[in-house]
Amino acid sequence: MLFRVAELLLPGPANQLNFMKKILLQTAFLLVLQILNSSLIAQTASVICPGNKIVSTDPGVCSAVVYNIDPVPSPTTAVVYYSILHDGLTETGTGSVSGKSFAKGLSTVTYYLPNYPGTTCSFTVTVEDHEPPVMYCPSNMTVSCPTEIPFPGGACAVDA
Repeated sequence: MLFRVAELLLPGPANQLNFMKKILLQTAFLLVLQILNSSLIAQTASVICPGNKIVSTDPGVCSAVVYNIDPVPSPTTAVVYYSILHDGLTETGTGSVSGKSFAKGLSTVTYYLPNYPGTTCSFTVTVEDHEPPVMYCPSNMTVSCPTEIPFPGGACAVDA
């Protein structure tokens, strides 16, 4: 078919041969570029995770907002997705998890580049509760007989 197009466009066998050589060379060149480009992309893509983090809960709550846990993708323009696994539940999203609230316990964070299959990294965030419980007691009172003592519900303890 290509020979027939060349015959219609270019008179003479020499022109037809030159035309075909040019098309074959351009096609081969484009194929080589595609192969090289695919190889370079596969070899140079990476994502680097921060190290494992251990943090204390924020005051008064059983969780902590954690910062400075950004991924470092290469190429820098690569789209980054994440998954957070905590107590058997998985949360997913796009971008960084830095600035997110993590519940008390162990969470595994995985960053991955969806345009570069197999390009992942993981680390853990451990949130520990070091805050002592707080005890609230009723104010002092004077009673004349035991039936005047408020029971139950006078005192309570809170452990956030």
